[in-house]
Amino acid sequence: MQKTLEAIPGVTFGFSQPIQLRTNELISGVRQDVGIKIFGDDLEELADLAKGLGL
Repeated sequence: MQKTLEAIPGVTFGFSQPIQLRTNELISGVRQDVGIKIFGDDLEELADLAKGLGL
Protein backbone atom coordinates (compact mmCIF):
# COMPACT_ATOMS: atom_id res chain seq x y z
CA MET A 1 0.00 0.00 0.00
CA GLN A 2 2.80 2.41 0.91
CA LYS A 3 4.55 1.88 -2.44
CA THR A 4 1.38 2.79 -4.34
CA LEU A 5 0.61 5.83 -2.17
CA GLU A 6 4.16 7.19 -2.50
CA ALA A 7 3.30 8.01 -6.13
CA ILE A 8 1.20 10.95 -4.86
CA PRO A 9 3.55 13.96 -4.75
CA GLY A 10 3.79 16.08 -1.61
CA VAL A 11 1.89 13.64 0.59
CA THR A 12 3.22 11.45 3.38
CA PHE A 13 1.51 8.47 4.94
CA GLY A 14 2.00 6.73 8.25
CA PHE A 15 1.14 3.14 9.03
CA SER A 16 1.15 1.77 12.55
CA GLN A 17 -0.03 -1.00 14.83
CA PRO A 18 -3.21 -0.61 16.98
CA ILE A 19 -1.40 0.12 20.27
CA GLN A 20 0.98 2.55 18.59
CA LEU A 21 -2.00 4.15 16.82
CA ARG A 22 -3.76 4.77 20.13
CA THR A 23 -0.61 6.28 21.64
CA ASN A 24 -0.19 8.55 18.62
CA GLU A 25 -3.85 9.60 18.95
CA LEU A 26 -3.29 10.60 22.55
CA ILE A 27 -0.18 12.61 21.69
CA SER A 28 -1.56 14.39 18.60
CA GLY A 29 -5.20 14.76 19.65
CA VAL A 30 -6.40 13.10 16.43
CA ARG A 31 -9.08 10.54 17.21
CA GLN A 32 -10.16 9.61 13.69
CA ASP A 33 -8.96 6.78 11.48
CA VAL A 34 -7.72 9.35 8.97
CA GLY A 35 -6.01 12.59 10.01
CA ILE A 36 -5.08 15.39 7.63
CA LYS A 37 -2.53 18.04 8.53
CA ILE A 38 -1.97 21.00 6.26
CA PHE A 39 0.91 23.44 6.72
CA GLY A 40 1.84 26.78 5.25
CA ASP A 41 2.39 30.49 5.83
CA ASP A 42 -0.77 31.77 4.07
CA LEU A 43 -3.60 31.41 6.61
CA GLU A 44 -6.26 32.36 4.06
CA GLU A 45 -5.09 29.61 1.70
CA LEU A 46 -5.01 27.10 4.57
CA ALA A 47 -8.58 28.06 5.53
CA ASP A 48 -9.72 27.59 1.92
CA LEU A 49 -8.03 24.18 1.78
CA ALA A 50 -9.67 23.14 5.06
CA LYS A 51 -13.10 24.20 3.78
CA GLY A 52 -12.52 22.20 0.60
CA LEU A 53 -11.81 19.14 2.74
CA GLY A 54 -14.99 19.65 4.72
CA LEU A 55 -13.17 20.66 7.90
